[in-house]
Amino acid sequence: MKKIVTFTVPLFFWFAFVVNADEVRIWTSANGKHKTEAKLVDISKDGKTITLLKADNKEIDVALEKLSKADQAYVNKQQKGKDAKEEGEKEKKNVDQYWDETRERTALAQVARKEEHLERAKQDVQSLQQRALALREQGAAHTSQLKQLYAEKVERIRNCRQCGGTRTIETRERCNDCNATGRSTANCGRCKGSGRTPDHKGVCSSCRGNGADECSLCRGTGTRTVTKHCDCGCTEIDLAGMRIQGELQSVSNALQMNQRALQKAQSTLRRNQSELQRAQNASDQLNQGKK
Repeated sequence: MKKIVTFTVPLFFWFAFVVNADEVRIWTSANGKHKTEAKLVDISKDGKTITLLKADNKEIDVALEKLSKADQAYVNKQQKGKDAKEEGEKEKKNVDQYWDETRERTALAQVARKEEHLERAKQDVQSLQQRALALREQGAAHTSQLKQLYAEKVERIRNCRQCGGTRTIETRERCNDCNATGRSTANCGRCKGSGRTPDHKGVCSSCRGNGADECSLCRGTGTRTVTKHCDCGCTEIDLAGMRIQGELQSVSNALQMNQRALQKAQSTLRRNQSELQRAQNASDQLNQGKK
């Protein structure tokens, strides 16, 4: 009776990987004298040694050169299939790694851009806030100057020697309407300039014999009272006040424009903060996926 002999070879330090071959076949030695029924489970990394699993679940290690040509061809075919599969898996892993790294770089670049935008928005807001503070200080300085000018004006009016604080001055001037005669240049309407009554027996009661009525402006005095405005030396103060008021209005307009720009910058800042948070969340999700 023939006896099936199993054979082994010295087991050296080698790396093996599992072969997904469930086929059970008859393995024959190179000289054809020994046969065993088993399935291929491992092939060494150098391809020179294989591991077979027998029906009794016992594993044996066999040198490939100790097997028949058909078995060697079968092992080489399995090896090529595994090599192709490993190469495909390696290529797929490289492609996946490339896209993972690309997505990671893109996410990091996005975070960097958003951080740059956020920093620029913060600088804009800070600059506008400083500008608003400077404008408010400038407006306060102009308001203080106006108050000082007003106080000085009140003091000048109070101490004015010409008007005594009334802001008006009354003077007597020559009446130009009557040439200082006190009489109107037109003839009396009653006596027609004769100064006598119609019967020429008495003096005209209207013009009292002068032939002309009394001047309505000077009331016969030949002079008239003229009321003039007293400057009290305040013209220069008024001009300075007008100049400061103009500057104050310009500051107010600039402050309003700055306030609108500040609101816009603050809105941009909030939007950049939200975009940066989203970019950071996306980057964190990629990192968690890698882990």
